[in-house]
Amino acid sequence: MMYWYGDGPQWWMFVLMMLIVVPLWIAAAVAIISISGLGRPSEKRSDESTRLAPEALLAERFASGDIDETEYLHRLAVLRPTSAQPVGVNQ
Repeated sequence: MMYWYGDGPQWWMFVLMMLIVVPLWIAAAVAIISISGLGRPSEKRSDESTRLAPEALLAERFASGDIDETEYLHRLAVLRPTSAQPVGVNQ
């Protein structure tokens, strides 16, 4: 005869099951979200709205020491042509 646990499942068995299963499902959901990357904030993409203007980028490179003054002035002159002639056209 198998009457070890009484007449059937007791109330505390359901409570114990909920205390184990609910945190298990929460942990599984957190693991899936962290692996898939849904919880990460979106990274900035370099599109036209976040890019610096060419002159500002050139000034930043000059300020950081990537280019010297003569190269800065030469490239700035290329960016700001004084005549209506397109850049790179030889006469």
